[in-house]
Amino acid sequence: MPFSFFGRKQAAPKQQAPQRSIPLTQRGGPASLGHAVTEPHDRRERGGLRLEVGTSGIDPCVEHAAILFAAARPAEASAVLEAALAQGDASEECWMMLGELFELAGDLQRAKALAQRYTVHFKKPPPHRRAPGEHSAAPQGLLLSGEIVGAGAARFAFLLAASGAELEIDASGLQRIDFVSAGFLLNTMLALQQAGKRVRIRHLSHLVAGLLASVGMGRLAVLETR
Repeated sequence: MPFSFFGRKQAAPKQQAPQRSIPLTQRGGPASLGHAVTEPHDRRERGGLRLEVGTSGIDPCVEHAAILFAAARPAEASAVLEAALAQGDASEECWMMLGELFELAGDLQRAKALAQRYTVHFKKPPPHRRAPGEHSAAPQGLLLSGEIVGAGAARFAFLLAASGAELEIDASGLQRIDFVSAGFLLNTMLALQQAGKRVRIRHLSHLVAGLLASVGMGRLAVLETR
């Protein structure tokens, strides 16, 4: 059976990483995905949403890689993460994101090598994460799945129509979301917050969670990775 970076066997390479739920921490605003390091700002603008790498309050390496992945540039995202690991100061989130990228690319040899490096560096094996379908479903049946690209407000209107003071969104099937869509999802989260609702987005990939944290989603919802 092919090797998986996340400590389990896979039947075949898939376009979706396995899952484990790890809440992202909060540091007085945007969700934090590791320690901050100093890097040059890199401005990205898409559909009126402006991001500057190094200014969101999360690890700039994580942010930069997440932005590249959202823009369908996984090879460049991998290069950013590899460079951070080579410098020796990469946060654990960088390792997790790189493992996801290797698995998405079906590069199981590099995933296995990364797992061995992870074990030596952190003195523990990579965390085991449950496979798709092995986690509990969102109680309200709220799902984000596939690749959400170029979506508008209508794509997320079902969230505004959901009843209850606490909403739980299952993102286990969400493979990628781009800048434009992330901006509209952010607006939806803001509307839900203003309506007095508390939102939890569960089973996010580390790559997608990085982008959502970069745009400030952590101020409006609890983000949990797989």
